Amino acid sequence: MQRLVQEAALRLFRAALEEIDGAFAAQRDTKKYKSVGFRERTLITSFGELRLKRRLYLDTETGDYR
Repeated sequence: MQRLVQEAALRLFRAALEEIDGAFAAQRDTKKYKSVGFRERTLITSFGELRLKRRLYLDTETGDYR
């Protein structure tokens, strides 16, 4: 039962983070932040290991990646 709850929590957490990422992508200042692809990230949570893709942006004003 604990394993099922952990897997469900990871799925919910992944969905929430992807929703936040999508919302930022839709609202970002497209002149300042240019989308340059995705990075895969691994997070260690109390529910287990979570792998997800995040968008990578180039700040065209500073040249930094975000």
